[in-house]
Amino acid sequence: MALRLVGSPWGRLVDGHLTALRYRSEAGRPVVLPVQWERDADGADIVAAQASQKRWWRHFRTPAAVEVWADGRWRAATARVVAHHPGDDLVTLRLTADLGPRAGLDRRTFLRLWVALVTLCEAVGFAVPAAVGALLADAPWPLLLGALLAAGAFEGALLGAGQATVLRRVLGGLDPGRWTRLTALAAVAAYALGMAPSTWAQGLYDDPTGPGAALAWALAGLGGLVLLVSIGGAQWLELRRRLPGAWRWVPAAALAWLAALAAFLVIATPLWRPGQPAALGVLIGVAAGVVMAAVQAVITGVAMSRLVGPDRAAGHVA
Repeated sequence: MALRLVGSPWGRLVDGHLTALRYRSEAGRPVVLPVQWERDADGADIVAAQASQKRWWRHFRTPAAVEVWADGRWRAATARVVAHHPGDDLVTLRLTADLGPRAGLDRRTFLRLWVALVTLCEAVGFAVPAAVGALLADAPWPLLLGALLAAGAFEGALLGAGQATVLRRVLGGLDPGRWTRLTALAAVAAYALGMAPSTWAQGLYDDPTGPGAALAWALAGLGGLVLLVSIGGAQWLELRRRLPGAWRWVPAAALAWLAALAAFLVIATPLWRPGQPAALGVLIGVAAGVVMAAVQAVITGVAMSRLVGPDRAAGHVA
């Protein structure tokens, strides 16, 4: 499975961490196996974890010829063991080859990978709060709110991880961990704001024209605006360090989420009915969530591909 991943179009997403080696054993048998690596211009460092349980790395205790899968093709190289750490059960091999800088992604490939992976991550991530919301719909609001905030953190983390996986291929120096954490925190804030009208602002429903209603509606509108810019604004904190004009990501992400949430409501709201089975409510939410995920992935993918530009998408800064 790992070898199939490396050789597939999705392999462009993991070639900074995973690749394949091909060589002939001392008996002349062809060997092909996936390995962890950290690439540089002169070659790469390869790590064999749980080395005591493996034999293949012993072939390279003296320098030996090997081929490595890099940038979509096999490249000739030489590998040898340079360090053995019995305490950690690790072996480090040095791969010597003229690999040059890692190839980037053209705009079409970037957009295709972004839309596919971000849709998948957001759809899977949103399935958790959708299930929580349906199963705890009649629970006391503090319990429902706490559960949804935790589920929102999971959704945001998964979304951020998917975006960072693609983005790091075209934006050198991006910190995927920080991007993911910022996205998760922003998702929690968005869920807190989104839950406000149905929890601590229920008075708007009871008396929408009563004293203080105008102020409450103004605050609700402001909260809605903050909700829309929360994820893009949080991600901007990382993006601004790597990309000129990064502020444009904030309105682009807000537009994407506005369209995505609208798509979700158009699909889910007419189908949800009081008293229907919880399983059906979850299914409706998940199905609408897939459409929501696809809408935001397409819009954010187009926006990000334009932000990074053709030169960056081609890998000149990767």
